[in-house]
This record gives sequence, structure tokens and C-alpha cells, in this order.
Amino acid sequence: MRCDEVQAYLAEHLTGLLADRLSGKVQSHIRDHVMSCADCCEELEDFEEMQKVLRSIPVETCDSEAMRAKFDSLMVVRDAKLPPSRLRQGRLGLRAVIVVGGVIVMVATVFIAGRHHNPPVPVVAVASPVASAPASGTVSEQAPNVTATPAAPGVLNGRVLMEDGSAISDPELFGDIEIQAESAVGRASTENVRVDSSGRFIRSLDAGEYRIRMADLSQNYVIRAITSGTADLLKDPIHVKGDSETNIEIRVARNRSNRGRVRGMVIRNVADAGSAERVTLCCFRAAASDRMSAPIRQDGTFEFMGVPPGHYSAELQGNSKLTLTNPAIDVPNDGVSGWILNTVTPLVSVDVTLRLDTDGRLPYHPGTSIVFTSRSGGIRVVATGVVGNLFRASAPSDQEYTVTVLNVAEGYAVQSITDSSNSDLLHGGRMIVPSDSARVPSVTITLTKN
Repeated sequence: MRCDEVQAYLAEHLTGLLADRLSGKVQSHIRDHVMSCADCCEELEDFEEMQKVLRSIPVETCDSEAMRAKFDSLMVVRDAKLPPSRLRQGRLGLRAVIVVGGVIVMVATVFIAGRHHNPPVPVVAVASPVASAPASGTVSEQAPNVTATPAAPGVLNGRVLMEDGSAISDPELFGDIEIQAESAVGRASTENVRVDSSGRFIRSLDAGEYRIRMADLSQNYVIRAITSGTADLLKDPIHVKGDSETNIEIRVARNRSNRGRVRGMVIRNVADAGSAERVTLCCFRAAASDRMSAPIRQDGTFEFMGVPPGHYSAELQGNSKLTLTNPAIDVPNDGVSGWILNTVTPLVSVDVTLRLDTDGRLPYHPGTSIVFTSRSGGIRVVATGVVGNLFRASAPSDQEYTVTVLNVAEGYAVQSITDSSNSDLLHGGRMIVPSDSARVPSVTITLTKN
């Protein structure tokens, strides 16, 4: 993301409003950019300081009656200083300004309504105050209130079929259909709809343009076409009209490709921690499907076919108690063989706060790393930046960890590292990350100037 795109979101990021507008993936991109960009990080800190100042300013209620009385008193003083002829001219001029201003506002309203293709706004004719208005210069009639009627939603009605038009035999392997709404400013929101036992799916949508993808496709299939009438939805978005039905078809075929084969095995490192049913590869950004999944056999092995070259991340489906320690993989043209996936118990979020011993402002230093290492040394987790000097690590639970800080800003040193139970992690102490804790465990790292 570019700096101007990120900075447009910073104020909403601080108020917590982004969760209502953007997906978690886009929010993650924003956090990553802020942590790697000194200008945006400084801009965010300026927003924080500005919010603190604004909250400290008392807000006084506006007394409209007092303001009107003050205005009337000023007008009385002004009228007393003018001769009668100038006074009449001034009043007529004031009324003329008011009417002209009103006409300008009404013309602008009609023009803007026309630009947005809205129904014309009824306008009440106003007579010239010089010729017929009462002495007070008031206008008795006002334009009526116009309430806009929201457009009726449309319906997206779709079905997954085999390439020859026959019904699919195992719809449970097709997961969700991903519907991504495209906006005029290039931002998008995504929702998923489930494929039923007959391969059908249906969703009520606001009028607009959408991209259609399969969120999770079995490695046994490939997508041949996504169409709506003569429109090719693999290339172009689909336009959903309000108060109407739009039909689409997704045609798939059996995957018989031997290219891009990925073979591996899931190794369970924790006894009785549960089992997973499928391995999922993510994310196929250049294809019509976002993810591809394959079943895990009884011996723990799995196999993907037709994986395009690229960088992927593996996930487990079927049991949330197992997490992969090495999910990333690069797939070359000739595929991968012998990929061993190691699993651990559930991940627990650990909040890490970096502070200065004087409670002053720490300098921005993107090279700082906070590392959690298990007692056996087999698990190493690096905390990622959230915002400002707040970091977060996802560490496997029921483990003991040491915490180290690497590459602090020049001229600073680590004074102390303590966790939420006051363990001294700087001088040999270890942090226990429990899986059943009601509170998010935390670590505080205090720096001091050399």
C-alpha cells in the first residue's frame, strides 16, 4: 500500500472503525506498512497526540438565543447611526442578499441532484422581497423535506456444474463462493456463501459490480469457466442490478495434471493434541480460486496436483487445536516432494509493549525485533508490530519461553523485561504461555538511554 492510501485510514484506525469497513487482511497490510514506514508511523503518532489534545478541550453548549440577542443589539446600534434613507437601502439590500443567496443554494442543490441522477428536488418559488415581501423580510414557505428511498437489493443465483453441464458428485469439496464487491475508489469488501448439496448458492446483494472466486477448491478439480450469459467472469466483474436476479454458472473439471505436484506429510509433535482432516494452500491470487485443499491420509501424507509456481502458506482444517510451525513454502515449476509440516498446540497471542524508562517518546526504529524462544529451542516466534510501540506474538501454548530484544535504536539499551506475572525475563526468567488463561498474557520491555 502507498503512504497516501494508508494515511487516509489512520484516524479511523485509532477510533477502531476500520473493523466495520475493511477485511482483516487489509487491516494487516495497513499495520505492516505503518511499522515499516517512518513517515506513516510519525503521522500516526501525530494523530494520537492530536486526539489527546482534543479530548482535553471542554465542549461548551452553544446558546443560540444569546447569540441572536447579541446580533439584534448590534443591528440596533448600527441602525441608530444611519440616516433614514441609508437605513431603508440597507434593509432592502440585506433582504436582496438573503434571497439571492437562497436562490444560489437551491440552484446548486438541483445541479448536484442532477449530477447524481437523483429525482429533482421540489423548489418553492420565492417572490422578490423588494416588490412584495413583508417588512420583516421573512419568507413564509419552505421547501418540503425529501426522503430518499434506498434501492432494492438484487439476487445472485448460481450453480457449480461439471464441464459438460452435469451435476457435481461431491459438492462438499467445493467450500465457499467468494463474492468481492468493487467500489469506485478501488477498495473492496468480501463475503462468502456456501455451496449446498446440489451445487447451488444464492445471495442477496446491493446493486453494483462484483468479482466471483471459489474460496476453497479441492485439488481434485480445476475451474474451466465462470459465466453469466455471454459474460466471462474469469476476466470481468459481474454487474448486479437492484430488484432483479442475476444467474451465473461455474464449470469445473477433474484435475488430471501432473505438473506442479506437491507431496508432503503432517507430523504431530504433541501427543493426543487432535487430528486434522485436510491441508489447505493459500493464496492463488492469479487464479479463480483463492485456496486449494487436499485430504490428509491415515499415514499423515497429502498430495496436491496442478499447483502453479509461487509462494504459498499451508493451513490445517478439521481441528483448531493443531497449528503449523512451518507453514510457508515456495513451489517451483517441477513441484515439491517431501514437505514435512510440523504441528503444535494452539497459538496464544502475547502483547508486548516497548517503553522508555522516563515514559518519554521512543524513537522510531523499524529494525527492532522481539523474539520468543522455547526452552527446547525448537520453537522461535518473532513478534510483529501492531501500532506505535505495541507488538504482538502468536506463540504455541503450554510452553516456557525466553524473550530477547534485538537491534534496539542507537544510543538505547534494554533495562528490564517483565511479564504479567512479574517474572524477570532479562536475567534468566522464563515466561509460561498457558492455553486456558482468561487474560491475554503480556510482556513489558523498558529501554533506557546509554
